Amino acid sequence: MAKLKVYCKICNKPFYIFPCRKGKTVTCSPGCMAQKASISNSLPKRVRDVAVSLYKQGNSIRYTAAKVGVDACTIRIWLKKNNIKIRSNAYPLEVKTKTVGLYLDGMPINKIVSECKVTKISIRRWTKIAGIPRRRKYYGKSKDAPCKTKTRASIDYFNWRTNVLVRDEWTCQSCGQVGKDLHCHHIISFANNPDLRFIANNGITLCKDCHIKLHKKIRIGVAS
Repeated sequence: MAKLKVYCKICNKPFYIFPCRKGKTVTCSPGCMAQKASISNSLPKRVRDVAVSLYKQGNSIRYTAAKVGVDACTIRIWLKKNNIKIRSNAYPLEVKTKTVGLYLDGMPINKIVSECKVTKISIRRWTKIAGIPRRRKYYGKSKDAPCKTKTRASIDYFNWRTNVLVRDEWTCQSCGQVGKDLHCHHIISFANNPDLRFIANNGITLCKDCHIKLHKKIRIGVAS
């Protein structure tokens, strides 16, 4: 995972953090952290009271921090000193179940985001944990775009791939690899047999390496 370049709030020196720490880690060293703590403690008490009241009203930590002009870490320190429990950002199980269900029904991700009030990253993570393959997205804008690309981006192709993976128990039928870099291969040619494209018996689960090897053998056989 690539790290982000940020600047220390105290000494303004650049340092690198993981994306998940953005807005939480604001100092580059323990010394700067101690200095920041002393600055936050020196702020007027009314500023801390305003921040605590904003958070109690249901506002997020980042919104509260921006309103009073401090960083999110300082808000967390003030909340702990006032014995206020910090709310969890986790989504309820009902929301996750509904989101995954709508994804399986073929609803576009943008509509799921607006209906369930979740982020695209959360949808990708939950579907991956549930073992649901990611839908292919069709980017072509021209009416003359290849039909093959449109077909692979359809919900029928997505359902066919899911059925093949479930039937084969997410296991490569050549080497036995389970649950990583799995592809679904059409036994009878995808391009030349439109009627057999979405038949589960015409598919087999292979890992990426075995799939590449198989297509190399097919090309050699055709060429010879």
